[in-house]
Amino acid sequence: MKKNWLVLALGALLIFFGVTWTLQGIDVMKGSAMSGATLWAVVGPIVALAGLVVLGVGIARRRRVGRCAPNSCPAPTRRLRRQVGRPRNDRPNSGTASLPASRPPRSPWASVS
Repeated sequence: MKKNWLVLALGALLIFFGVTWTLQGIDVMKGSAMSGATLWAVVGPIVALAGLVVLGVGIARRRRVGRCAPNSCPAPTRRLRRQVGRPRNDRPNSGTASLPASRPPRSPWASVS
């Protein structure tokens, strides 16, 4: 999740603006046209709650990155997963299964005189 920081930043900005608009709407922060307007006292908490939800989603995504979801595991884990089920070459007598049991495998240099 390379863009997860965008989600966290958006959530923080929404919380900041929601709190600011709430304080202006209830006339705690004075000095603007929004001060004392009931509209901002209602819109501010809604925006702040939306920011909390977005921030919570961002934090949940960040925690989920540690878990291994399909196709998002780090390369070594995926490499190990792909090797499951492949024949291993380090087993004893792994190459002699097709030869008859009566004669041993022949050396390539046996026919050279």
